[in-house]
Formats: sequence, structure tokens, C-alpha cells
Amino acid sequence: RGTLLGVHFARLIAPPSRPLFANFLARALVTEVALACEVELLREDGLTLHLLIEGMAAPGETAMEVRAALLDISNRREMEERIGRLNEELMHKTKALEAVNQDLEAFGVTVTHELRRPLTYIQSAADILELKPGRLTRQQRQMAEIVGNSCQEMNRMISAVLRLSRSAWGSLSFTETDLSGLAQ
Repeated sequence: RGTLLGVHFARLIAPPSRPLFANFLARALVTEVALACEVELLREDGLTLHLLIEGMAAPGETAMEVRAALLDISNRREMEERIGRLNEELMHKTKALEAVNQDLEAFGVTVTHELRRPLTYIQSAADILELKPGRLTRQQRQMAEIVGNSCQEMNRMISAVLRLSRSAWGSLSFTETDLSGLAQ
């Protein structure tokens, strides 16, 4: 506080914030309600503080002046920037996850197709054998029936796995979340 005494406050405002601060002062002098603005204040060490200035016009000794309260919101701004970076990182990871899920779905479709192709050949061979029961022994007919039934069961399992994987890979849904509240 001692370093502020006798210093024109506007000179402490960082250059990018000066037009905003000038606009705040001009509006505050002509209105009867309290106004607020956020600015960056230059510190002696070269760092900046983020300030919330709330003020309103009040009669001074010779003219109207703005009486203001200053609140250091640097921590809040830092957290907002961090949340922004985390949101951006989350969006990148979400897109990467969506790409991996698409690859996984394509892989699942390919694998089920590749499993079904040889299974179809085996099933066809078992069907052909079952169509010629007179040429097979009883044990061979039983084996052909077991192979055919096993192929049908395997086809059902492949279909079930494909249905399950497609339902698990359903589209992602997004909901808006207030991360500021979570951070506090």
C-alpha cells in the first residue's frame, strides 16, 4: 500500500488494460451505480496482478471522483486459465479416444468377418457330410453333426460379441460441467 501513495494509479495499469480502465472511469463518473472491471496491474518486479475494481462516483473536494475497492483475483484468473488448458487437453484426449474407438470397432468387424469365413467352410463341409448319411458310419455322422452344431454355436457367439461390442462403442455424449465449482 505504501508504494501506491502519491502514484497516479492509471500508470500502474498494464498497457493492454488501460483502455478498459479508462472506459470504466468514464462510465463510473456518469452513473450512480457501482461498476466493476477487471484489469492487470504492473508490479515493481515486472509481474502482473489481476485486479477486480469495483467503484462508483462520489463527490470529491473539487470535483466528482471515483472511489473504488480493489480485489486481487490473480489466483482466480490462474485457475480459470488452468481450467481452460485442462478443458483443451480433455477435448484432445476425447478426440483421440473417439479415433481409437473407431479403430477398435473396425478391428472388431474385421475379426468377426475373419472368424466367420473359415467357420462357414467348416459348416458347409459338415452340411455336405450330413446330406450323405448312407456313406458315413454312425460315428462319422455323429461327428459331422457335432461339427455342424458347434459351427452354429460359434456363429451365435461371434454375433453376440459383435452386438455387444457395437453397443459398448456407442456414440459418446457430452454434458456441460462447471469445472470452476469442482476446482473450488
